[in-house]
Amino acid sequence: MHLADTVTLPAPATNGSAIGEGTTLGGYVSLGKNSRIGRNCSITDSIIWDNVSIHDNCTIRNCIIGDGVAINNSKENGIVA
Repeated sequence: MHLADTVTLPAPATNGSAIGEGTTLGGYVSLGKNSRIGRNCSITDSIIWDNVSIHDNCTIRNCIIGDGVAINNSKENGIVA
C-alpha cells in the first residue's frame, strides 16, 4: 500500500478498516470506520464513509462514498449513497 502525505486514516486497530495489497491512496483521502478496500485499487481525492466495501481493482477518484455502500466498479466525480 502506498500513502500520499495528505491521506487521513483513523487508527486501524480501533476502527476495523482494512486496505488490500497493492492499493494506492493519494491526494486527499479520508477513510471511515469498518470499511474494506480491496487489492490493487486506486483511491484519489475521495471521502469514504463508514462500512464501505470497495472490491478489487477499482479506481475511485473525486468521489464521496456514503455509509454502507458496496462498490463493484470504478467511479469518478460523483456521490454514491
